[in-house]
Amino acid sequence: MSTVITDNLTGKTAAGNVTITSEGGSATMQLQQGLAKVAFSFDGSDTTPSYKHSFNTSSLTDNGTGDYTVVYSNNMNDKNYTFAGSFAHNGVSNGLFAFMIKDDANWDGTSKNTSQIRLESAFANSSNDKTNFDYRHQNGTIHGDLA
Repeated sequence: MSTVITDNLTGKTAAGNVTITSEGGSATMQLQQGLAKVAFSFDGSDTTPSYKHSFNTSSLTDNGTGDYTVVYSNNMNDKNYTFAGSFAHNGVSNGLFAFMIKDDANWDGTSKNTSQIRLESAFANSSNDKTNFDYRHQNGTIHGDLA
């Protein structure tokens, strides 16, 4: 097996087109499609939350209890990207916990657009009453195409 040591990969057909073969050898994908474009971690219970770790983020805004805006350093190509997130809760043991894109029922880009995403962390009890909460260890990643 050979080892390639480089600081830069450029596709032969097009600069951003680097194709890799799957572990089983039967599938291929573009390398850049499988990479997280944004990653972050913060403690929502801090008085003024700040990033503990971040990649491709320029700022974090605390909009209120359990309500945050993550701003990207480099914009996404469109608003059709994906978000995955998690958090550690602070001792509440019953109910549904969620770290999600803030309600954007009209898909008008107010909560998710090319330059930022607005998120909320919440708890829903057995009566389905949603309560936002400043949970600790909030983490997220964004996958999609950069502009």
